[in-house]
Amino acid sequence: MTSRLTIALPAALLLLATGGCARPKPPITAPDAAQAQKPAKAELPGKLSGKGWHIPWFTRDPKNPNGPLISVLVADADRGEIMNTANATLRLWNVRAKIYHNGIHSANISAPEVTASQGEWIFVGTGGVTVQSLTDPPDTVITGDKITWDMKSKKLIAEGHARLTHQAADGKTSSAEGNRIVFDTALRTLSGE
Repeated sequence: MTSRLTIALPAALLLLATGGCARPKPPITAPDAAQAQKPAKAELPGKLSGKGWHIPWFTRDPKNPNGPLISVLVADADRGEIMNTANATLRLWNVRAKIYHNGIHSANISAPEVTASQGEWIFVGTGGVTVQSLTDPPDTVITGDKITWDMKSKKLIAEGHARLTHQAADGKTSSAEGNRIVFDTALRTLSGE
């Protein structure tokens, strides 16, 4: 009888040790009302800033959305920042930019300050801006206190002391001045006010 007891006692201890008499787990309860009604975290204003910015801006051909990327703009700036807004506005200072039309370098821009929004496709230079057109029309310079390039409407608008200077192939220079000069890059037309 002692041999059965010596076998049964270790087996009973093994069952107890492996969970036969575990403590009951507490019941799962719903979070209390104060914890369930925590306010959502507010979006904090912020920005990313630094020196020596190089911004390449690309798009895709709407006729070939799976095709290669096409250059729209390449901007270099002494310093810049991206503001934490719904549209991530980019601000740059001491800017030198190249504008591309259908992937071809078509103009150069220099501006003391630029604000750009890729979501809205608008590029605004202020503080005395110069646009040098290399194509359509070539050898043309547009200056103004403020120049807005609306990529959706295909219009470049110079405002405040706006001036356009064009050198023809025969070497003759013509110019126009006004408060506002609008260049439609799609239609290749100029108008002034």
